[in-house]
Amino acid sequence: MPPLLSYALVGSPIDHSPSPAMHNAAFQTMNMNAGYKLRPADSEAAELIIAELRHGKWAGINVTTPLKTVLAPLVVLEGHASRAKAVNTLWRYGSEVHGALTDVDGVKAPLEEAGFQKGQNALIIGGGGAARAAAIALDELGAHINVATRNPIRGEEFINKMDLQNPGESILLSNPKKLEEIFSTSDAIIQATPVGMNNDSHQLPWKSTRAGCVAFDMVYRPNKPPFLENAEAAGCTIIEGWKMLLAQGAAAQKIWTGREAPLDSMAEALKKELGIN
Repeated sequence: MPPLLSYALVGSPIDHSPSPAMHNAAFQTMNMNAGYKLRPADSEAAELIIAELRHGKWAGINVTTPLKTVLAPLVVLEGHASRAKAVNTLWRYGSEVHGALTDVDGVKAPLEEAGFQKGQNALIIGGGGAARAAAIALDELGAHINVATRNPIRGEEFINKMDLQNPGESILLSNPKKLEEIFSTSDAIIQATPVGMNNDSHQLPWKSTRAGCVAFDMVYRPNKPPFLENAEAAGCTIIEGWKMLLAQGAAAQKIWTGREAPLDSMAEALKKELGIN
């Protein structure tokens, strides 16, 4: 019997996404007749995706690259999505399609679990969509937020557009002296770029890192990219990318079902899919 409710991840490339394993484990645990699959789509398919959701093909959708900002103008934005102008979770409400950005939950929950405190200093590496989610999460945690990018204009625009409560500086990744200074005062460093997916890495001054610093990489495959390996060697508390994937997925489940997500079964399925012991 086909599932009564169908959910999907849209974006490209998504062939190796572990999301179906995680969400299908949740549906099974909650005894729901529902299924989650991959729906490859590029930016040109944005209107079609919305039509599919509006006409009932999907009960809910997760969104990844390159559609997070492309789909945002086509839906009713709620909560964090309204601030970031980006979405990663969609659902139908009457004749409307609504969008949320549960990536913020994906950043905030692991940081709180790691003991990040209000008023501490944070550095975000990157100025794209993932960095927006990190900035909102840190802003809600009362952090003083610096950002490091390759492009000086992008960094300044990021700081200004995010309208942060306690904004810091925009610095260049190519400025080692300034980077060392920021590293030495950061209580959390969040890697919010795709760097690491191919075992590549930024050149970062890990020797300057302060004791107890939390290092968080949004990349979840490989499980421990060079950023986290270097951070761990420097004595940092590390947060692996799969924890963000889990937390944002659990928040999406609650939006879709109105029920608390079964975190244990989702985590077990996710770790198995990613080959994490």
